[in-house]
Amino acid sequence: MILVVRAGQTPLNALKQAKNKIEAHRINCLGVIINGVSLLEQEGYYARQYYHYSKPM
Repeated sequence: MILVVRAGQTPLNALKQAKNKIEAHRINCLGVIINGVSLLEQEGYYARQYYHYSKPM
């Protein structure tokens, strides 16, 4: 399973509930996708590199 959330929209309490249910049912969570994150607002090497490679040609 992959959990998908929206940055700034998904309440923290909802994430905690989802985590508890995933653990209670022993579901293997492969990861979390966070939608709605602006890479332009992020600091660090990876954000700049990702933005650089994703520019339209």
